[in-house]
Amino acid sequence: MALEMRLDRTTIVRNLKALEQCGYVQDTSVADSRNRCLTLTESGRAAYNDAAELWEEAQRFLQASLGEEDLQMLTTLLFKIENLS
Repeated sequence: MALEMRLDRTTIVRNLKALEQCGYVQDTSVADSRNRCLTLTESGRAAYNDAAELWEEAQRFLQASLGEEDLQMLTTLLFKIENLS
C-alpha cells in the first residue's frame, strides 16, 4: 500500500490507526497474523464517497483554472520531482 500511495510505511500505519479510531476502518485480520486486513465500515464508505466527490470537484476546478495543457505540464513536473534521487 505504501508503494502504491507513494508514502512511507510508518505514515500509512499512523494514518490507518487514526481511521480505525474514527470508526472508518475495522481490522478483520486473522488472529496472530503478521499482515493486517482492514475493511471500510459503513461510515468509512460514506466518508470515502464524500471525499471522492470533493476530489473530483477539485480536479474540475484545476482543469478549468489551468487549462488542459498547463495541467498536463504540472502533472509532468510533479512526476519528475517525485522521482528525483
